[in-house]
Amino acid sequence: MATLSDVYSRYCYDVSEDGGLILGCLTVQQFLDLANLTLLDFLKQTGCLKRVFTQTIFAGVPTYTIPDDIMNIESVFLAGRWIPKATVSQLNETHRGWRRENAIPQYYYTDNLPPKTIGLAPAPNYNSVYIPGSSEPDPPHGQYDSFSMTDSSGATWTPDQHRGLSIVGTRKATTQMATVNDPIPLLPDDLALLGILWGIHERVFSGDNELKNAQAAAFSHAQYQETVNAMSAITGEPVAQDQKQP
Repeated sequence: MATLSDVYSRYCYDVSEDGGLILGCLTVQQFLDLANLTLLDFLKQTGCLKRVFTQTIFAGVPTYTIPDDIMNIESVFLAGRWIPKATVSQLNETHRGWRRENAIPQYYYTDNLPPKTIGLAPAPNYNSVYIPGSSEPDPPHGQYDSFSMTDSSGATWTPDQHRGLSIVGTRKATTQMATVNDPIPLLPDDLALLGILWGIHERVFSGDNELKNAQAAAFSHAQYQETVNAMSAITGEPVAQDQKQP
């Protein structure tokens, strides 16, 4: 697994500080902060890593929590059945009284809700099988990376049996790189070494500091976006607008 030190040594070479960041134009802590920001951006743009979270639903309860390590929702399934997304405005126009109705949910929505929250419309009219988490009685109360669930006895329940809510989304790194010797989490080595390096360069050269250089920032952006778009093409994510062909 590639470590941040591989990126750090290459970055220092590129800015003619082979012995390390000692000139003060960029500190090691700033480098670490930019590396973590770049990793987050790369994962979000490419959607290269997915995560499934399956949790219990309760009768009459319309809203549920999205785990912190899922950055955005891509698909939602109820009892193994895909349900489409709708906005509150669309629901108001097409399903009068949906907020007061309890039935089998037909849609999900995320607008007009607190962060990291998903709503089901209409609210469920049944309790699914309770899905325990790995840290019971502490949250999260749900299980990762499977549409099925395992109960306390070790028995496996398929989605049509437990009838729970499954969210599929882009995975977020749960740990940050705190030193230059830390491994770069989640990413394959080639992507980590290229993507993180050029992402840091872009942020440094476009920042409000002594190293600001518009031409170097544009070149770094092009290199970074090329790596992002290559992985986006593999995962089927939309290509960034500034890189699409006319």
